[in-house]
Amino acid sequence: MSMAATSDGRNGIPVEATSLPLSLPAHVRAAALEYAYTGVGLSRHLDQHAGFPQPQPLNVSDIALGPAHAAELLRAEWGLSDRPIRSVVRLLEAAGVRVFSLSQKQAEAGTFSFVWEGVAYVFLRTRRDAVAQRFSLASELGHLAMHAADNEPAGTPHRIEEAKSFARAFIMPPTVLYAHRSTWTSRDVINASNMYGAPTGEFLHHLHALGAISNHQKTEVAADIKGDRPSCPAERSEHLQRVRLHTLREAA
Repeated sequence: MSMAATSDGRNGIPVEATSLPLSLPAHVRAAALEYAYTGVGLSRHLDQHAGFPQPQPLNVSDIALGPAHAAELLRAEWGLSDRPIRSVVRLLEAAGVRVFSLSQKQAEAGTFSFVWEGVAYVFLRTRRDAVAQRFSLASELGHLAMHAADNEPAGTPHRIEEAKSFARAFIMPPTVLYAHRSTWTSRDVINASNMYGAPTGEFLHHLHALGAISNHQKTEVAADIKGDRPSCPAERSEHLQRVRLHTLREAA
């Protein structure tokens, strides 16, 4: 079953329709799916009052040559050029994706996504730093862009790694990294990770995959910057602010 699914009104959301890792314990997946189905119902209610953007097509699997190309296509479609992305959650919301935070009880499931009745949803694990949240959101965008119309479950290790590859290219455009003509030093990696709001480990993985650094350099830089973590502004939902404003107006 693909990530794009419809409801029969009784059985809720099948795990195969989501990006939940299939390796998760069954009870963790079941609790996350129940929570997600409640979120879908809440979203329908909010759509009637808060004026959320209409869902835009995200699936590029029919034309993308791979995860990096899929990321390039969406960046071009959204006019991002090679600039750092200020807020991934607001970018998703502008495209009609409904983003909800997971409660502490569902945090073990981790961030996941799915398409339900034509609407894309992301449920975000928020008890992480802002940089990790950005990468999780970009990874889920990768699932939505590449796997929503696929018959293979998105929660397989192969699909999860594809989504991470998409996230690396989406947050850190390869063209910018190729333009860096000098040797990548530890300070270069830290500065670039801060500029693009990317985890340093993922940044190094990306550089190595692009052939910009050797495996030895990757290991050496990782040891040198251990404990030096990048930072970026917290991801904040514009939709949640609209909902609060609507509630205040209703109460006035």
